[in-house]
Amino acid sequence: MAEGKFREDLYYRMNRYPISIPPLRQRLEDIDSLSKRLIQKINLDYGRNVSGLTEQALKKTAII
Repeated sequence: MAEGKFREDLYYRMNRYPISIPPLRQRLEDIDSLSKRLIQKINLDYGRNVSGLTEQALKKTAII
């Protein structure tokens, strides 16, 4: 808002309905879908062909 890129009235209207999202450490089941989406975006933005996370990476995130 300070930069004038967001309407002040809209900010205050939206602020009336707070949205609470628990930290990712409390939503481990979301890591799989988030990582797939991030990989998809990286592939698209940078012309890469990453197919997914390794089993070791998945274990570190407690998906398996």
